[in-house]
Amino acid sequence: MNDQGSESESTPPPNNDISCQRCKLKKIRCNRSKPICGKCESLGVECTYIARRTGPRRNRRLEGMLQEIFQRLDRLEGLIVAGPAQQPLRVGNQLDTPMPTPSLQVNQHAAFNPVLDLVIETSKAAREQLTSGSYQSTHEEIQTLLATLPQTVCDVQEQLSVKRKSWQMTSWNIPIEKAKKWVNYWFDSIGMESRFLHPRRDFITSIPDLLENPHIRIDFATQITYYNLLYSGMVFHEDQDVEQGSYGRQIYRRILSLIPEWEREAGATTMDFLASFFTVSMTLAFSEPDLGYKMLSYSCKTGQGLGLFQIDNPDEPQSNANGLLPEIEDNPKEKDRMRMAFWFLLHYDCIFRLRFKRPALIQQGAWAVKIPSVVDDIVNNIGFDPLHFIVCTKITLVIMKFFELVEHEIPPDIGPRVCSLVEEINSIAVTWRLEKNIMTATDIVGRYLYVDQLFSSYVNIILICSYRPELLHIPELNECLMKAARGSLGLLIQMTKSGFKSSWQTSVRSSWLLVSYLAIYRTILQTPDLAKSVSDLDSMVWLESTLDTWSEQHEEIVALQVAIKGLNRIVHLSVEPMKSSASLKSPSDSLFGTTRVSFLVAVSALEFN
Repeated sequence: MNDQGSESESTPPPNNDISCQRCKLKKIRCNRSKPICGKCESLGVECTYIARRTGPRRNRRLEGMLQEIFQRLDRLEGLIVAGPAQQPLRVGNQLDTPMPTPSLQVNQHAAFNPVLDLVIETSKAAREQLTSGSYQSTHEEIQTLLATLPQTVCDVQEQLSVKRKSWQMTSWNIPIEKAKKWVNYWFDSIGMESRFLHPRRDFITSIPDLLENPHIRIDFATQITYYNLLYSGMVFHEDQDVEQGSYGRQIYRRILSLIPEWEREAGATTMDFLASFFTVSMTLAFSEPDLGYKMLSYSCKTGQGLGLFQIDNPDEPQSNANGLLPEIEDNPKEKDRMRMAFWFLLHYDCIFRLRFKRPALIQQGAWAVKIPSVVDDIVNNIGFDPLHFIVCTKITLVIMKFFELVEHEIPPDIGPRVCSLVEEINSIAVTWRLEKNIMTATDIVGRYLYVDQLFSSYVNIILICSYRPELLHIPELNECLMKAARGSLGLLIQMTKSGFKSSWQTSVRSSWLLVSYLAIYRTILQTPDLAKSVSDLDSMVWLESTLDTWSEQHEEIVALQVAIKGLNRIVHLSVEPMKSSASLKSPSDSLFGTTRVSFLVAVSALEFN
């Protein structure tokens, strides 16, 4: 195409490499003319430029690759929106070829405890609110709760931890026919969720029978992979089993019992990669992010041994020296599977970094991986859902841009720049109509896929807006944060009231929203808006009641249940002197109503099944 006629508008001056803010947000070409660019001048709108922040020297090759990645994602998004829906082809492959073994040493960090963090941060906000008033010493009950609730939560968590350590293999009672049904369902309907490296179906589906044979030994990596697929097949199966909670705990117990043995023999095979990678999401479902980070570390180190980090590095010829087998190097389809594996690995790394403040396992400049060539051929026989990949990858890239923005000195224009990142995440949900699709999806896998994408959008907006304390004092960011917090809790309520069959699935997702609960508690304690305080507290009262019901079958959320009970009482007592007590409902009459049953007595009555 001849662009000479529009050169003045499309070609930026050589000494001005920053687009104006409007063109940047609209993602349109800017001629970068100052004081007003061509686009803004033609439209008669305000044109503003944000000064480039000085910082360390950038990795230009990585920048170029990221720019190409954004372009390829936009092309893929356009193809999917414009073209007819197509069923992805299911492709399996045997991927248990031994690779060079990297070191699997994992750095030790302080244990994650998000539930305790929720209690501590909310209690801190309550103390600040109390000390700012004249009634700080008038509530003996609230002072007692503030002093005892953190230890109470720790005690409950310790009870569960002790119980998990005592779990024995003899507790297994999942019928073999159900196990076969769920594993086959994974390959039929959920296997595409992995989007990348697959174990062979004929082998994995034979494992239920093989485990019955005492003369056959199955390596630990394969067993862990099998139990992860079994769990996924069970929780997503259309016929929701009434024993789903019990079966889920049994599967997780079995994985926990296998991990120490697997660690002793783990190498750098693709089965080791799959075992560690799949277990990451399992640990998050059972509220053990510390173990999840450890398994993610294994995945990263094993992925390096498999050559996942340097698939498209022009400076390193792809060979056995960096892990890629010749047959994979010459097979574009398998190369795309490896690219897919890396991008989902990078997504998890960004999530742990943002959500749990853990050091990055995948360092900037340590990888060279392009977007899979599915952009050029929408079907391409790769066997994955392009929508899920687009959403995850776009969120990953937004998080990477956020860390580049805040990892050094906070710039003075941090508010508008973070708001633009929030808008990028919001645009994903709008573009793909996630809220509408949740209710119109005809299959359970697709329905939960949309739910998880929307939850991910909400939670990551909250984490970005509250990542550093100074961000909480920026009004526009606080507004974005509260919109996402209320939206995520509203989605949880919608799941419960709109016919989602699995209380197990919904209760697991309730533990993802701790940052939402913290944001809501802070707002109740700090806002002068009575109507919003009443509405927000009512939502948390609903959550408390719902957790009471769920915890009867799902012991994994008992610590969260105890925390929400105590915090609801603390928040109610804290705001009661400030607002009309008649306008606020006292949460959980069964526990904190007119009888004023002691919180500690109520907690002591809890029993683990």
